[in-house]
Amino acid sequence: MPEISGISGFVAIAGTIVAAFFLLSLAVETILENFRGVLALAGIEVLKSKMTMDAALAEVAEFVPPESKEAARFAGLAQFVKTSSSRIHDTKVRCENIIAELAQAISPAEKNAIIEREKLWLTGAAAPIRAIMQKSEEKRVFALRIISAGLGIVVAWASGLNVLDITGEQVSPAGDYAFLGYILGGLAAAGGSSFWHDQLDRVRSVKQIGQQLASVAKAPGT
Repeated sequence: MPEISGISGFVAIAGTIVAAFFLLSLAVETILENFRGVLALAGIEVLKSKMTMDAALAEVAEFVPPESKEAARFAGLAQFVKTSSSRIHDTKVRCENIIAELAQAISPAEKNAIIEREKLWLTGAAAPIRAIMQKSEEKRVFALRIISAGLGIVVAWASGLNVLDITGEQVSPAGDYAFLGYILGGLAAAGGSSFWHDQLDRVRSVKQIGQQLASVAKAPGT
């Protein structure tokens, strides 16, 4: 029955695209977690990812054959995130060590004075930003979406994950327009991993329905 195979092919492509959006969203959230403290000063709260990249790869595996180019790209994306997070973490640890060494080089009284002074400075510097962001929850969400979209484009480009390549040569742009796939992936990443995880579940349900229809079509007497 050609209509069954058509549904199967559509689900395969849709599942792979949604999986790409899901992994990109999770990658952005994972990287943003390293800047949670800095963004919090501006009143932008970053949600902690509910899943690791390795767990996400295992979940989308049913839509991506291990030998496919998409599987290699997804694995490359996960490796890029791990490398980036490791570098950010190492830099953060180094800065913390320097601060600790400086703190040990002065007396406790001087240390407390500096801490209080910097607290006052941070409070004053961040107050206008917090006041602006607190006026509207929509502004906070919009700011986070813009940051996520921009970072998503960078991550997609750096990891070579052009979402439109998944759709095949007929749709995938070429030449000067190839960047559209990276932009689309970045914009999708702004939706958040939870949203795309829900869409992945919906595609999985459609896949199961298609498999049931295929089983009925193959049953004797049909």
